[in-house]
Amino acid sequence: MATEQLAAYNTITVPAGADLSTLQWRFVKLNSSGQAVGCTSNGEQGIGVNTGNPSAAGYATPVQIGGVAKVQLGGSVTAGDI
Repeated sequence: MATEQLAAYNTITVPAGADLSTLQWRFVKLNSSGQAVGCTSNGEQGIGVNTGNPSAAGYATPVQIGGVAKVQLGGSVTAGDI
């Protein structure tokens, strides 16, 4: 069962730095221009979870930065891994 806690105080809106339509429910970071782009490798400093699906750079996207978020992972996870 997917669970999420989406409230105004848990979400910020930032411009997308690229097409993020395939990155809904994925972690995003800010690029040097302050735009949301997808985290693509281990160890990157993400700011939150992209809850929108903007189809082009410059479009606004909500990013959940607190609370409980639904996320989509790109690989396998073992319980207890950090």
